[in-house]
Amino acid sequence: MDRQIVEVEKLQFNIAEQWVEISLPAKEGIEPLLPSFVPFVGKAPTGINMMCSLQVVYENIDPDFSSIRLMDAIGVVGNRFRLLEMEKSYAVELQMVENRPWSRLVCNKYFTEGYAYVDINNQHLGEILSAFMMVMFAQSAILHKMILIHASVVMNDGIGYAFLGKSGTGKSTHSSLWLRYLESFELLNDDNPAIRIGEDGEVYVYGTPWSGKTPCYKNRKARLGGGWFVWNKHRLIVFTGNPE
Repeated sequence: MDRQIVEVEKLQFNIAEQWVEISLPAKEGIEPLLPSFVPFVGKAPTGINMMCSLQVVYENIDPDFSSIRLMDAIGVVGNRFRLLEMEKSYAVELQMVENRPWSRLVCNKYFTEGYAYVDINNQHLGEILSAFMMVMFAQSAILHKMILIHASVVMNDGIGYAFLGKSGTGKSTHSSLWLRYLESFELLNDDNPAIRIGEDGEVYVYGTPWSGKTPCYKNRKARLGGGWFVWNKHRLIVFTGNPE
């Protein structure tokens, strides 16, 4: 295993009113490496606990399955993704290009602390770190009355409306129609918004750094007014929520 000594800097982000932290190679900078995270950069108040923290270890690794159990293997936007279980932790492995080295994320059982084993020279480094951070955020969010969902969300006057469904069923299409024909609506997130129960008991939907193919990275929130499950591009089949 090749270990590289790399100067890193720790950066903090406020996502859905929760603080997360990640270490990045100092020479890279956040904008070229993680541009979708720029609107969420901040400095956490002294003494606050991070919802999740990702430490980056710059190594080339050869996955070893001798002491871990494969739980699932799926395709993610054409990429290869594996979830593994160990005695007191979990691991996520991602291969951006077939027949190329895997990158590995090793987390504690709550996904609040993680170590990313990556090759600093990997041309997909930013995408890998973003994907690992998304996994950690989605899992640790459950501890904070929050979930990360697969949806497209539009908002107007502080109220958000979510379209949910499988990829290709028309979530973005419905959002675009609302934006085109209804005044004062704007897109909040087009792929992975967060939904959280606030301290006031209301349910809110938040923009995140993960918005699929649509560059929409807004550090904003709206009260969730309603959600629709999209069956196909022409039909909405289930309604939830209470839109006004």
